[in-house]
Amino acid sequence: MTEQNPFTPRSVLLPAVLQIDGQAPCFGAIASLSSQGLAFDFQSTPLTNQFVGQTAQLDFDHQGQHFSFKSLIVHILGQRALLSTRNTSTRVLAALQSANQSNGPSLAASLTTLQVQHACHTQFMESMKAVVDTFYQLLSAPPQISLEPQDGESVPSDHHPLLPILVSQRPKIIRLFTQAYPMHPELQNRFSDASSNNPTDSVDMARVDDWIRRTTIAQQVIESIQPLEAEFSHHYNQQNGAGKQITHPYEPDAVLHVLANLLVPIELDPNQRAQCYTLMGQAFQKHAGETYPSMLRILEDSSTQSVHQPYQITSLEEWLEISAAGERESADANGATSIQVNQLAVLLSRLTGNSGELNAGAPPGPLSGAHTEGTPVKGLLARDRVLGHFLSTQTSLADGVGLLPGSPAALESGALMSGVRQTLGGLSDLDHAALQGLSALMRQPPPIDPGPENLGQTSQIRGLMLQAQGLLLEFTLNGLTYQAQPDHPAWTLLNALDALHQGADNRGQFLDPILHHALNLTMQWLLGQGNVDAALEQVNSVLHKINAELHANRQSRRAHQLDKLGPLVFDRALINTSWCIIKRGDDAIPYEVLGKHDGKWALLDRSASSLLDIPENRFLNDLENGLIEEAESFDAPFLERIADATLTSSLNAVHVFTWQDPASGCLKRGALMDELERRLAHPVTEPPSFCALIEIPAMRPGLSSLPGDELTVMQKRTGEILLAALKNGEHCGRLSDLSFLMVFSAQEPDQLALRLAQLKTDMENLHPEWKMIGAAVPLLDGEVSRTPSSVLRRANQACTPLRQNAGFDLSCLNDAPPVTNRIAPLPFSSLYLRCQKIASFDEGVLSHYEILLGVDEKLVPSHTTQSFVVMAEQTGLIHELDAWVLQSVLEWMEGNRTGLATLSGLSVNLSGDSLTKTEHVNAMVRMLSRYPHLASKIILEVTETAAIDNLDVAVRSLRKLRKLGCRVALDDFGSGYSSYNYIRSLPLDYLKIDGTYINNILTDKTDQALTASMVDVAHTLGLKVIAEYVDSEAIYFWLKALGVDYVQGYWVHKPERLDSLILH
Repeated sequence: MTEQNPFTPRSVLLPAVLQIDGQAPCFGAIASLSSQGLAFDFQSTPLTNQFVGQTAQLDFDHQGQHFSFKSLIVHILGQRALLSTRNTSTRVLAALQSANQSNGPSLAASLTTLQVQHACHTQFMESMKAVVDTFYQLLSAPPQISLEPQDGESVPSDHHPLLPILVSQRPKIIRLFTQAYPMHPELQNRFSDASSNNPTDSVDMARVDDWIRRTTIAQQVIESIQPLEAEFSHHYNQQNGAGKQITHPYEPDAVLHVLANLLVPIELDPNQRAQCYTLMGQAFQKHAGETYPSMLRILEDSSTQSVHQPYQITSLEEWLEISAAGERESADANGATSIQVNQLAVLLSRLTGNSGELNAGAPPGPLSGAHTEGTPVKGLLARDRVLGHFLSTQTSLADGVGLLPGSPAALESGALMSGVRQTLGGLSDLDHAALQGLSALMRQPPPIDPGPENLGQTSQIRGLMLQAQGLLLEFTLNGLTYQAQPDHPAWTLLNALDALHQGADNRGQFLDPILHHALNLTMQWLLGQGNVDAALEQVNSVLHKINAELHANRQSRRAHQLDKLGPLVFDRALINTSWCIIKRGDDAIPYEVLGKHDGKWALLDRSASSLLDIPENRFLNDLENGLIEEAESFDAPFLERIADATLTSSLNAVHVFTWQDPASGCLKRGALMDELERRLAHPVTEPPSFCALIEIPAMRPGLSSLPGDELTVMQKRTGEILLAALKNGEHCGRLSDLSFLMVFSAQEPDQLALRLAQLKTDMENLHPEWKMIGAAVPLLDGEVSRTPSSVLRRANQACTPLRQNAGFDLSCLNDAPPVTNRIAPLPFSSLYLRCQKIASFDEGVLSHYEILLGVDEKLVPSHTTQSFVVMAEQTGLIHELDAWVLQSVLEWMEGNRTGLATLSGLSVNLSGDSLTKTEHVNAMVRMLSRYPHLASKIILEVTETAAIDNLDVAVRSLRKLRKLGCRVALDDFGSGYSSYNYIRSLPLDYLKIDGTYINNILTDKTDQALTASMVDVAHTLGLKVIAEYVDSEAIYFWLKALGVDYVQGYWVHKPERLDSLILH
């Protein structure tokens, strides 16, 4: 093992809860405080951009005090939200400023507490489903009021009139209590408030009376369910480290408080409101016997009490021995059964039987799910390399990610930026927001549930892994990367905890509860240690012992199951992997695929404790419909399994930060120019193509009366409206602080005019100051020089006379002649096939050719190749075109069989229509089945757009075609609004990097860094890389040095007719 660097953890984040009214609480951490606002990093599922501009409540605890305030959500990107601090009180700001200067609990311990709160909250909302159902049953049933009314008050016996009133509210009530229950309902300021904050205001006696009724009913419920509520409150206070009794959102009073706020718009009379409180109280009372114990189990699973504090004992062996003795004394004192206590003592004694092992680290030797020395995970190494292309080591502890003194000022002064740009070779396109986002991503530990499996919130193993993730976060925040130290014990800890699934059921519950108790003690000790590096070695040694036993037990159970099943058949033509994921509702459970027997497929879970037999027909149908998904082996270590997901999401983030304008979400100027260049290189003449220059003067700060944070929100809203107005294949980019350019697909001018008129209406409805100025112009206008700058010049000239009166010029659309050049049916006699070589850098590897479409313009005037394809798409005949090309290629190959040995294959483009419609896929299967000896020479080339518009269908279609022997290439990789997270699902052989990256690769540092990143990712995923647009020797050798596998372009080979190609 290499020498470890002293990454001593220290707290730089502040755990917090963010909640929007009507939405589930989001758990995470306050990451930074700067002049721009407050950054909040989501630890659970992040909010989407639709919540930008809404007000959220942020709650956090600091130095024994609870802080809560309302804040405007200014921006959301990935796992981070930016919140306005414009109206934040000085008390809250002072607490945030002092957060990282206090001697509070470690970040890992604080996050563990937050994670337990999250699990309790999720379980409570799950339990409230039954409560709400019972509430509505009581509304429709004869009254059986068991909760006594107050003196002098009568509760009407007939509550049926309430039913029709509340039936329409049922979806809202269900959502509020089961999906969006507030974390701190006592802080809501609505009808249920009993008093005003202003002492001079008159007292609202109606509110006081409502509060008295509600609290009286709640108190009756509490008395009827004791000691359940008191026991839960005691454990909840202990879990949260509260020295005094604190309120929590799961008390009957809080439940009725939330109901009271929900009833405000209905305007019920006081007696009707009291009826609602009474019935909800009865419903809660009925299910309290299941609600509180289910949450208590979560609290008990996550906490173990000891008379000693972990930080006082630096030996894990000593800690476990003391804990065992303490458990025995506690059992004796309480007169409890000693069976489980004795079992725990025996287990702990066995784990600590050799005192030397705990200090020596884990014994050598491979073990399922454990880290293997000397074999770093390629995907995690590549992930760090990808981010390393854009970040320098100088930013490892700064840029506002943590609450570090002075970091915002350092960013504003540009002191840190110079070091970053020097490393990037002058990547000035990356602004502060991009660098902050990438730096925050670099610090994030790997996700514990990236999919495709899904661990439930109540999973005991998930709880342990969340604790480990919080501990690892402390290390990564202080500079630890996988690339720097792949053998650091923090990585080993994640692998070892995941391997515990060998001793757990499908819900993540341990088969042996005593083992879970011992592991809780171990993690409690670890989180309390000062020298975590040394403590990790001891914990990993214990986990290695446990996993060795669990592995042996699993293998024994597995062998027993195989003996019972008898001979099994495994058909690789149906399923290619030995593991799969079974999807049922929200559950996604991994199973080992053992094989077929007696017309059934036998599947075994990770612990080999549950055998699943699925009839063959159902298994095949579920596989076809995506309910069963092929998966990588779950015998592999955790970090190895999740590496590809972590890698692709990192590349996706890098791509977004380089092409996306962070304020609006539209393309940056450079990415927009690339898109324009692509359109002009392959022009469509019929129907015509247009673009529109759009200006919003009020977006410029000096021209708007809006405060800075509200103006930021309006920029986001503007971008959302622009992007929502686009159709497939269309783009919108930001040119300046107030101007955008929209690039449209070929379409009828009158249709586009209607779309732009609606866009102007939608835009100006945003705000009275928002006026949309602009003009639409043709992409092609008879110019000799077809360049992006010429298009922008014409658009700007058209806009110039409109800026004074806020007009929008659509004259070029209204005056355009109707399209009369429609051709139906397709004149295949005017088409011919061309080909262009795709050459390998390795002289020993055969080349292949891409098939290109050619159009005889003498036979079809005014049509380019691209306009012919667009016409086929718009008339619904694109599959006929795809089928004609594929059939023609197969016939040519059949006629040239003698020379095919010198050819790797021919690459045929598939449209999205042919890829995602079952009847078209089946037609291609039949066509290829007639030439089984040629299928291995066919490479199907699909665009990103075609692949991701309907990903599940595309995956199934490509797998079906690939089983015939075809290979698959993904074209236009990295173009436009790409997302890379999907490429792990597609059955691919090649990635073709979009040519816009290659065009300027000799001079554009951003394109160089992105191309290097894409090559790295592709090779890590086992894919070959093709670079197109190779038009010079210098580009050729640059790509060769980068490690690209194949090149295509005019310098390599100019396209020629396929019928003239000579194979030799």
